Amino acid sequence: MAMQVNVEAKEIDNEGFLYGSGGSGGGRRVYGGYREWDYHENDKGVDSYYKSMIELNPDNALILGNYAKYLKEVRGDFTKAKEYCSRSILANGTDGNVLSMYADLVWKTQKDATSAQSYFEQAVEASPNDCHVLASYAEFLWDAE
Repeated sequence: MAMQVNVEAKEIDNEGFLYGSGGSGGGRRVYGGYREWDYHENDKGVDSYYKSMIELNPDNALILGNYAKYLKEVRGDFTKAKEYCSRSILANGTDGNVLSMYADLVWKTQKDATSAQSYFEQAVEASPNDCHVLASYAEFLWDAE
């Protein structure tokens, strides 16, 4: 069942959370925009939602990283995902998940093992106990051999 959500950003707090209005109530935290959506029906809405959030907050690493994840995992647009990962890393180079996603994109799009390895190592250094980062790195090491 598709969930219709229309959120209009109002402000970002010190923790990087968006506060918005619309959908099923106003003044709620929006956690980077990832919710259960029927992506096929709402794809244009999701995309325009992220673009408007990025326009309002062009240096917000959380929004940039979440949009990159959406582009990679939902839209399958690795080129754009890489671009937004790069922007997220420039805004905050210490997010292990974004570094790991970027490394994976470098590996999948360019087969550049040296660059991918470097980004995976940064990801593990930033998030040494994150099972998703470690699993992505392990998958890369397995594939790169």
